[in-house]
Amino acid sequence: MVPKARKIGKRGIFCLEGEWDRDLRSRRSVLPILVMLEAHGSTSHIHRDIGTRAELALYLEKFGQQRYKHFGVLFLAFHGSRGHIVVEGKDVSLEELAGMIGTSARGKVIYFGSCATLNVSSGRLAEFRRRTGAKFVAGYTRNVDMITTCAFEVALLDALGFYTRPGDAFNYLRTKALRSTAKELGFQTVSQ
Repeated sequence: MVPKARKIGKRGIFCLEGEWDRDLRSRRSVLPILVMLEAHGSTSHIHRDIGTRAELALYLEKFGQQRYKHFGVLFLAFHGSRGHIVVEGKDVSLEELAGMIGTSARGKVIYFGSCATLNVSSGRLAEFRRRTGAKFVAGYTRNVDMITTCAFEVALLDALGFYTRPGDAFNYLRTKALRSTAKELGFQTVSQ
């Protein structure tokens, strides 16, 4: 179990979030999750809204800067499909993302908060992980409901902020209480 009282975790979250709705009045966002977790003492965060491919490339480059080295989780919150995230209504493939990320994720966790992005061959996921240097790549193999996913993300991001080793965080998610939700969402991890 994750203790209730603690200092802010060592693994900050660097979140890039795409548009969820064409209606600009929509307030859908993962930001409230990040704010709550920081207030709870689980982790710190950086959050940027991404509307264009150029913004995605810019902030992925910034993610690699030395000043952000303690942000050990790259959280990509976008619409998705098999092997892609969606930016500006167009697919960005895992291969294109690997090129943008380069090796700036070496030893870190890349988490795709997007539908079905990880529903690809294990070889393709292993190659993405290898090219980025990520210790773990995590996300969903199915189309997921945003509310259910957000509830799961609270536990996921809290555990990643708490546990020193990301593998322990992912093992925590496979406990009896969360196993059925992880299975329902098609949650998957790929590691070294």
